[in-house]
Amino acid sequence: MSTLRVATEAVQATALASRIICFLAFTADLFHGAQETYQIGGLVDRKTVGDAIGDLSDAHNNLKGCNTSNPDNKDLRRLVREIAELSSRLLNIITEFEEAEAKGREATWPGLLVVGQSLCREKEVLQLKDDIQCYQDRVIAMLTSFVRPMVDKLMGLMSDRNVITGYSDIQDVVKSLNEGISACTRMHGDIQFQHLLRVQQEELERIRKFRILNILEYDRMRHRRNEIQGQLAKIEEELTPYGGIFPWAFGVDEDEVGDEDQMLKYRVRDDFADWLASEGGTFYVRGKPGSGKSILMEYLFSHPTTKRELEKRSNCNKVISLAHFFSTLTGGDQQTLTGLRRTLLHDLIDQHPNFISDLGLSEAELDDKSITHWGGGNARNALSSALDGIIGKAIKSGTCVCLFIDGLDENKDPNQPGHDDLIIQLKAWQDLGVKLCVASREDPAFEHLRPQKIMTLHQLTYSDMKRSVTQWLHQLEDVSPETAEILERDMPARSGGDFLWLALAKKDARRWLSAQTDVEFAQLVLGDMPPTLEGILSKALDSIGDGKHGQMKTSSTLLMMRLLETYNLDLDLTGYSFLDAYFRDPQFADRLYKSRLELSDEATQSSRAVSARRRLATLCGGFVETSRDSQHLKYTHRLTKGFLQRVDIHQRLLDLSKGCNIGDMTSNLILASKILTLTDGRTMPATEVQQLLQIRIDGALDKKSYTFLNIFDSLPLPIDLLKPSRTGITDEDRNKNHSRNDSKTASLGLKLMEELYCSPFCILTLKSMYEYPSWKLQNDPAYLNTEEEIFYLTDLLTARAFYRKLEEPDLQFIRLFLQRRRKFFESGIRCCPAHYEQRQNRYLLLFRKQTKQPTSG
Repeated sequence: MSTLRVATEAVQATALASRIICFLAFTADLFHGAQETYQIGGLVDRKTVGDAIGDLSDAHNNLKGCNTSNPDNKDLRRLVREIAELSSRLLNIITEFEEAEAKGREATWPGLLVVGQSLCREKEVLQLKDDIQCYQDRVIAMLTSFVRPMVDKLMGLMSDRNVITGYSDIQDVVKSLNEGISACTRMHGDIQFQHLLRVQQEELERIRKFRILNILEYDRMRHRRNEIQGQLAKIEEELTPYGGIFPWAFGVDEDEVGDEDQMLKYRVRDDFADWLASEGGTFYVRGKPGSGKSILMEYLFSHPTTKRELEKRSNCNKVISLAHFFSTLTGGDQQTLTGLRRTLLHDLIDQHPNFISDLGLSEAELDDKSITHWGGGNARNALSSALDGIIGKAIKSGTCVCLFIDGLDENKDPNQPGHDDLIIQLKAWQDLGVKLCVASREDPAFEHLRPQKIMTLHQLTYSDMKRSVTQWLHQLEDVSPETAEILERDMPARSGGDFLWLALAKKDARRWLSAQTDVEFAQLVLGDMPPTLEGILSKALDSIGDGKHGQMKTSSTLLMMRLLETYNLDLDLTGYSFLDAYFRDPQFADRLYKSRLELSDEATQSSRAVSARRRLATLCGGFVETSRDSQHLKYTHRLTKGFLQRVDIHQRLLDLSKGCNIGDMTSNLILASKILTLTDGRTMPATEVQQLLQIRIDGALDKKSYTFLNIFDSLPLPIDLLKPSRTGITDEDRNKNHSRNDSKTASLGLKLMEELYCSPFCILTLKSMYEYPSWKLQNDPAYLNTEEEIFYLTDLLTARAFYRKLEEPDLQFIRLFLQRRRKFFESGIRCCPAHYEQRQNRYLLLFRKQTKQPTSG
């Protein structure tokens, strides 16, 4: 099912169900009386019976256009047809009463039973009442079996970063459901309607929880932890036959042979067990870069023993156990204190929704679309207050609260340098009685946390690294036992507890290791390996690629990673699979677009991804890998990223790339991915469209015949599935008395328009870069060939004129557009009333503002 269809059906079905609820609630009220004649209490604008029946009919007609093969749709349509017939009978009775009642519309409604008696229609009225009651159970079933899944689908779309869902329309649906609730609350103890009320209340609470979580969630909030979970799962799968990873944390490491090392592990294991058994306190995991701290933190957090021991500390067996992984590699709020608070509060509310009422925020703040408005605009204080308040309340009630926080040293808030604010927050949680398990590089600043127990990780992982080398050697199958024994012993020892060093050393060893490698040669090569991470990274860079062409492709890939970060873009394996195609022909995307249907099946794409993963490992292994969840290219470690972005290394990569146009390569590989993956209603996020186009603009990459832009414009670009009034882009400052020459207002307005009219053609038009738009109007007869496209561009140019004074290039383009527009309407197509009204609203708004603020141009 397409994205648009899912969203449309969800809204229409939910709205229809809410109208059925309102109608049944209204009729039950009529039997009890105490209503103004013909009117429904609790509904907006005091609608009459006729209005309610009309709403039912309209909602039913809207749903008719949805997927007719869906059995749930058929059930809902059948139900609404039956209720429409019932409503017609009700309307006949009320019409007859209207004719007989001398007091008219202001009379007090005496109740249907009394009315029926006065009209000699009591039998029919009683039958009507019985029919209404028989539908109550069906409505409840419809809500639970059909409307709930539809709302779930709608919520899923709202979470999809690739879709703009028109949030105000979602609020209208929730409001409609609330109206049903309001009507049902007057049911005077009717058991069935009380049941219906509970079902509806559960739905509303679920929707409210979703909306709060949606506000708290931020971009890539799960990215770092998902990566760590994937890495841990892979390690456990590989090493379980050899003894597993970190067996010493909760048990005994059978592979540890040194008595002193074994005793150290016993002591650390007991320290962690003591911390778990304590009422509070802080356990501190420290270690050198690359020592596996994040993997260990996920292992400790998710281990069943941890959960079991924490439950023993809680009076009610309910535990609040939350985790956050700081990450400068992910960036954004994943590396800030605000991000930490948002993650923890999000997961706390998700796991324990009963705390929603304890957020300490007003209804307006909870219902706002953005967290930036919480706490009167001070989101940081509002978050801190809400989170600390809930944690404090939970601890006072006897609930154990435990927080696992990894990467303290990766807290990099640009507005708050240093770690002072983070340490203050952690100490505040310590004072509340929170159990903390934290991890970081060795940093004296975190000693101020007064940890109860400390673990130095790189002192404990020799046997874990040995198991990793053993598993790796068993995969090779062409190494003599004597050489394997030397490698198992010496590689972990030389690593100094650095898993990243070990990974690069294994990659380097694969070049010279074979069945003929003797012990002496292996010892000699291992002895020459640089002992530092920077040294082995330099050695790995020296051996990149397979010949001159391989070096060029490897260096271009590494340079592309920096460009992707600069523009905040991602590239997946599907796009990277066309690397060789780009080097053969930089215009390959044109052929790809024409043959896309042959390549878009799942099996073909899966095969491409497998090949691309192998190619990436060959060219850039040790430096770049792919995420397990998203298959996007990423640096293997933040240390790798830092090394590659050094000025001297960057210049070296530029020399090796032989002048390859990195911007053109990057944008074409992303475009190739979108050609094959934007199916079934999926679209690019608006920001991705803008950033991808910005690469082309910054590099001045597009000339006639604009192959890239033509393909880009033809992709399914962002749409507003539940589009609010487009006049909103000029309506936001209605009361602020800004002129269109106010640079701040103009900048904001144009930015909003870029988000709304998100296509290369429209964005370039907004930026007054008319070369491609003019060429497109003159040379593409298929473009601007529909009513909607014509009026969208009319709206865009009208609104743009509002924000900026028109210069001669602007006027030339407008003249060109008007010529196309005139030809369009001369062909016999006329504007439909909806477009006409929408266009007139825009013009009236523009003229009204121009009257208030007269300007030239």
